[in-house]
Amino acid sequence: MAAKTKTKTASKKTKSVKKKVVTKKPEEKHSVTARKYELAVVIDGESTSAKKKSIQEQIDRLVKVNKGKIVDIDDWGVKELAYKIKKSTTGVYLIYTLELEPEAAVSLRDKIRLEEQIIRHLFIVKD
Repeated sequence: MAAKTKTKTASKKTKSVKKKVVTKKPEEKHSVTARKYELAVVIDGESTSAKKKSIQEQIDRLVKVNKGKIVDIDDWGVKELAYKIKKSTTGVYLIYTLELEPEAAVSLRDKIRLEEQIIRHLFIVKD
């Protein structure tokens, strides 16, 4: 009797493992969403309209340099001050609504502090 021999071919199932290669992008700063701020600026009431316009242009430029956006400008005009500020009894009030990132807001506030034509300012978060 002839023996039937079964030859089993051991088929090794090889799993081809594909490794996922993750390429890292250069580290980017996590951008914080822009926040809304309100900036109130008081300049000397006796200053000319040219000075007022130059201050408005300076603030516009500072906001653009800091990659911000001016949402609204409200000109309150000349108002009587409650007390003298730098020998002025009147002041021109300009109210800005801005959108800036927090780091840019700090930079803008510091630059406005150094501006000599602005006799008072108030910079607050508007949320």
